[in-house]
Amino acid sequence: MMRKRAAAIILTATGVFSAWAQIPPTARPATRPAEEPTLRGEAKLRWICKRLSLDESQTQQMEALITAYNAELAEYQKDPAEMARQLQEKSAEIQAARAAGDEARVEQLRQELRELAPEARAEKTFFERLEQVLTEPQKARLPQLRELAKDPKSASLRPFHVVQAARELGLSPEQDRRLEEVLDTFRKNQMVDRPKEFSAMEERIEQLVRDVRAVLTAAQAAKFDDKITTLRFSAPAPVPMSLPAPATQPAQPAGTP
Repeated sequence: MMRKRAAAIILTATGVFSAWAQIPPTARPATRPAEEPTLRGEAKLRWICKRLSLDESQTQQMEALITAYNAELAEYQKDPAEMARQLQEKSAEIQAARAAGDEARVEQLRQELRELAPEARAEKTFFERLEQVLTEPQKARLPQLRELAKDPKSASLRPFHVVQAARELGLSPEQDRRLEEVLDTFRKNQMVDRPKEFSAMEERIEQLVRDVRAVLTAAQAAKFDDKITTLRFSAPAPVPMSLPAPATQPAQPAGTP
């Protein structure tokens, strides 16, 4: 019973302190709960690695590192009461530094508080080890991807991107017809069962990519792959939808100029 209670304490404290440490004091609401990140844990690591275009050997090493990440995370969580104590002590130090007016110390302690969380510790180890198997271009890309992972929706493929990439290839009438069938199936699936989790929605987009690619010739598919690879790194913002202008103007009341 005591162990379960301690586990509840650490889960609550980790989430609250981690989120609280990242918000400037002047911007903190009085009662608003902290928002969970869109991606976290193993899903976040896989999201980043997927965009590094790892080769087969790197992928195998990545899988081993993820296994080690989960093991390290479990090890950190074996003593939740101790972790909760460390988090509470660090929080008290932050309050004391703020009371003393030492904002530089406050910021330093907030960073230390973020790094105390088991997930942050295991993630730091994972990326330190991952860098050892990456090429120089991949290493250069990694910091940007880690930043994008904080808001993955801003860097994710959308149906519009996939369809536009295909249509720019000069499709034949038959390919246009097949593409419309693919889109119709996608729309129906979205209406019947729209994914609630980000990872599930991303997988549905990946299935759309595969279905659209099957419509293309080999030459078109090679160009399509290049376009999709580029979009994975820097997906443009979605295009706002607009309704077409009416064909005729509505009748004006009598006497209206």
